[in-house]
Amino acid sequence: EAQEISKPYNVMQMQQINDITRVLVFKGPYPVSLTLPMIV
Repeated sequence: EAQEISKPYNVMQMQQINDITRVLVFKGPYPVSLTLPMIV
C-alpha cells in the first residue's frame, strides 16, 4: 500500500522540481548546474 501511495507522490514531486527548475533556468540568474543541487 505504501508503495502505491508513494509512487504518484514521487511523480508529482519530480514534476514540481522540473517546474521549479524551468522557472529558475529561464527567469533566474543561476545556471542549471547550480539550481539542481539547491532543489535536491
